[in-house]
Amino acid sequence: PGVRRTVGEQLDGTRQLATVEFDGVTARRISGPEVASRLEGVRSRILIALAAEQVGLARRCLEMAVEYAGTRQQFGRTIGSFQGIKHKLVDLLVAIELAEATVLDASGGAEQGSDGPSAAEVADVAAASRVLASRAAMTAAEEAIQVHGGIGFTWEHPLHHYFRRAKADQLLFGDEHSYVQTVGESLTAR
Repeated sequence: PGVRRTVGEQLDGTRQLATVEFDGVTARRISGPEVASRLEGVRSRILIALAAEQVGLARRCLEMAVEYAGTRQQFGRTIGSFQGIKHKLVDLLVAIELAEATVLDASGGAEQGSDGPSAAEVADVAAASRVLASRAAMTAAEEAIQVHGGIGFTWEHPLHHYFRRAKADQLLFGDEHSYVQTVGESLTAR
């Protein structure tokens, strides 16, 4: 009694999110440094998992763009042979590789337990992976649509689903500015 769950309209229709409200619910306060540290660890793992999804999404968008660029003909040759398309795809690959390396580093640190980095250090690298993966996913979705010449955003093409997921993921758990600030603070504290 007193718990209300409201499912709202979503940008990404493949993932349902809800708002949970508590009104007059009996609860027991849980606090202390151990609880705070564990919650920070859980939050870091969630961010790392989301970043891993974003890297996969970005990589799939890149694969689709490369495949299309290798088959689409314009002016008597494939569009993938044009320097502008090549640069766009290589820039995407670099961004995705950087994001993936950061996610792998973050996931390794999160799994080391008490012998590994502190919860604060894992939170810092989780924030970095969140920022890089989010930027890579959005850029990859946007650029893949550009390579496809607009067909990618039509309902008939799966790229618009990737774009919607990338945007929804980018906004999930807050915007990237707070994570950029976390990374910046961790770098200046050294």
